[in-house]
Amino acid sequence: MPSIWWKWPRTDASAIWKPTNIVKYAQASKVSIVLTREDGAYRLDIQDDGKGFNLGTAKKMGALGLKGIEERVQVLGGKLTIASEPGCGAKLTVKLPR
Repeated sequence: MPSIWWKWPRTDASAIWKPTNIVKYAQASKVSIVLTREDGAYRLDIQDDGKGFNLGTAKKMGALGLKGIEERVQVLGGKLTIASEPGCGAKLTVKLPR
């Protein structure tokens, strides 16, 4: 399992998601993390080339990691979009108000 060696500052973005989740669950070899500011809000795009998953099945099984991300985004007044398919990686997009 690869190690993650950078410090992740405790900000609103890191309160939502931590990179260890990709290492632990997605088995990804590449990850793209982009934080931008658009239309008066912040946008965090996280995309990996991991094993992917069926979102409906994950929600039915009570995927606590995804539920936790969703709850933290809501607390911050934001919106979460998740796109994934088995074998195709995953993309999470978080939009947070300024």
